[in-house]
Amino acid sequence: MNSLFRMGVTLGAALALAGCQYTAQTPSADTTQPLPSTYGDTDEVSAAAKQEQWWTAFNRPDLNALEDQAMSGNLDLASAWARLRQAQAEAVIAGADLYPSVDASGSWSKTRTFGSGSATTDGWGLGTGIGYEVDLWGRIRAGSESAQAQAEASSFDVQATALTLSGDIASTWIGLLAYREGLRLLNDQVATNRTQLELILLRFANAQSNALAVLQQRQLLAAAEARLPEAERQIRLLQNQMALLLGVPADQVYDLDGNHELPALPPTPSTGIPSDLLTQRPDVRAAYLELESASWNVAGAKADRLPRISLSADATSTAQAFSDVFDSWSGSFVASLAQPLFDAGARQAEVERQLALARQAMLQYRSIVLTAYKEVRDALANEYWYTQALAALDVELVAAKQEFTEAQLRYINGQTDYLDVISSLSTLQGLQRERIDAVSQVLQSRIDLHLALGGNIPLENPQPGPILSPEDTIPFVPAIAEVFNGDSSDAQ
Repeated sequence: MNSLFRMGVTLGAALALAGCQYTAQTPSADTTQPLPSTYGDTDEVSAAAKQEQWWTAFNRPDLNALEDQAMSGNLDLASAWARLRQAQAEAVIAGADLYPSVDASGSWSKTRTFGSGSATTDGWGLGTGIGYEVDLWGRIRAGSESAQAQAEASSFDVQATALTLSGDIASTWIGLLAYREGLRLLNDQVATNRTQLELILLRFANAQSNALAVLQQRQLLAAAEARLPEAERQIRLLQNQMALLLGVPADQVYDLDGNHELPALPPTPSTGIPSDLLTQRPDVRAAYLELESASWNVAGAKADRLPRISLSADATSTAQAFSDVFDSWSGSFVASLAQPLFDAGARQAEVERQLALARQAMLQYRSIVLTAYKEVRDALANEYWYTQALAALDVELVAAKQEFTEAQLRYINGQTDYLDVISSLSTLQGLQRERIDAVSQVLQSRIDLHLALGGNIPLENPQPGPILSPEDTIPFVPAIAEVFNGDSSDAQ
C-alpha cells in the first residue's frame, strides 16, 4: 500500500510540474511591425489581393507554357522541395522523443568445450526494453515545436522560390520580346537608311546634292548596322537565361513561338491593404515562422538547465533450448534523476545565445515586412511614372514623325540642306528604339508589383527522382566515377 501511495504521489507531482513548462513567447505577426493603412497618400483601400497564377493576366499562352515548364523543371525550385522534405523529416525526428522508445532483441550462441567430456551447448536469449524521458519542463516539446515551425517555414520558402521564379521567367520573356522587336525595328531602320542613301546618291549624281549629305547618310546607316550585333548578343544571353530557368542545358536554345509582340498592360491588380502582406507574402510568413522557431529554442535552452527524469524498464530471458526461452524472465525498472550542477556557465550561455538568435530573427522579420511594403510602393510608383513617361514619349514620337516629313519636303524643294533631314531622322529612329525600352519598363514594373504583393502559386510536390550517376551529374570530370565507385587502383 505504501508503495502504491508513493507512486501516486510521484505521478501527481510530475503532472503538477508539467504545468510549469517553458513555452515560446512569440509576438503576433501584426504587432511585431505595424504598417500604414494604405500604400499611398490617400485613404482609398481596395479589396484584398488574391494572386495565384498572376502571369495569366497577360493572356499569353506562350508565357503560361513557360511558367508551367519552369515550375516542374527548375532546379532551384526542386532544391527547395528537397529542403522542405529534409525539414519535415527533422521535425519527425525531434518529435519522436516525446514518446517512449521500445526495443526488442534476440540472440543465439553455440559453445563447445574440448578435452575429456567435451560437449556442445546452445544459448538462446530474448529481451525487450522501453525508455522514456518525462518532459517535465517542456524541453523536448520545445525542440519539437521549433522543428515543426522550421518545416512550415520551409514550405513557405518553396512558395517564395516559386514566386521569384515566376517573376524571372516573365522578366526574361519580356526581355526576349523587347529585343526581338528591337531587332526587327533596327532592320527596318537599316532598310530605311539604305533607301535614303540610294536617293541621296541619285541626287548627288544629278548634281542635286553634295558629298557631305552622302557622308552624313552613310554614317547614319553605319550607326544603325552597328546596333545589330548587340541586339543579337542580348537575345542569345536571354535565351541562355531562359534555358537555365527552365532547367535545361543552354545549348537547347529557346526561341519565341507565336506572337512576338510585347503584350498590352493588363488592368492593375487589387493591392489590398499593407497588412495583407503579412499573409500574402511567403517570405514574410517564412520569416515569422523562423521567429517562432527561435522563440521555442529559447524555451528549450531554459528548460535544459532543469532536472531530467528518465524511466526505463527491460525484461530478458535466457535458456539452452529455444522451447524454454519463454519460461523464465527477469526484469528491471529504473527511474533516474539528473540535475546539472556545474557546467562553467555553458547552459546559461546557451540561453543567452538563443535569446540573441531570437532577437536577430525578430529584427529580420521586421526588415522583411518593411521591405515588402517598400517593394509594393516602389512598383506602384514605377508603373505610374513609367506610364506617364511613355505617354509623353508617344506625343514626342508623333511630333518627330511630322518633323521628319517636313524636313524631307523642305530638302526636296531646296529650302534647307540635308543636315535637317539627318537630324530629324536620327531623332525619330532614336525615339522609336526608346519607346520599346519604355514599354518594357512599364511591363516590368507590373511584374514587380505582382511579386511584391505575393500570393500562393499552385504547386505539385514532385516525387524524389533517382540520384544520377556521377557520369551524368559531373560529365566534365570523368575520373570522378572511379572515386565514387571506390576504385583506387590508380592510387597504388
